[in-house]
Amino acid sequence: MNVMNLINTIASCASAAAMIATAWIALVQLSKMNKTINDSSLMSNFEIEFELNKRKEKLSGLRVEIEEYISDHAENIESEEVKNAVEIMNDHYNELLENYLNMFDRLCYYILNDRLDDEDFRTEYRERLNDEIKAYKEYFNPGTRFRNMLKLNDEWQSK
Repeated sequence: MNVMNLINTIASCASAAAMIATAWIALVQLSKMNKTINDSSLMSNFEIEFELNKRKEKLSGLRVEIEEYISDHAENIESEEVKNAVEIMNDHYNELLENYLNMFDRLCYYILNDRLDDEDFRTEYRERLNDEIKAYKEYFNPGTRFRNMLKLNDEWQSK
C-alpha cells in the first residue's frame, strides 16, 4: 500500500502543479486581455475626440468662408445672387453645427451611461461643454434634442 500511496501522492502533486500552471496561464491571458481592452478604450476616446474636433474645425472653417464671402461681396450684399449664396452657406453651416452638436451629445450620452470614463473627459471638456451651450443657446431651449449635453453640463458644473 505504500507504493499506491506514493503513486497517489505523486499524481495529486502533478495534478495540483498542472492546476497551478493552468491558473497562472489564465491569469496572464486575462491580464493581456485587460490591457487590450484598456488600449481599445483609449483608442475609442481618441477617435471620439478626433471626430469632435474635426467637426468643430469644419464648422469654424465654414464660418470664416461665410465672413470672407460677405466681406468680398459687401458692395453687392443686397443682390439676390449674394443673398442666395449666403443663405446656402448659412444652411450648410447650420447643418454642420447640428452634426457637431449631435456628436457632442452622443459623447455626453456615453459618459452619462458609463460607457466612457467621466474622469477622462471632465477635465478637458467641462468648460468646452459649458461654452458650447452658451454659444449656441438657441439650440438648448426647452425640449431640445441635446438633452444629454444639458444633463452632463449640469452634473459637471455642480462638481
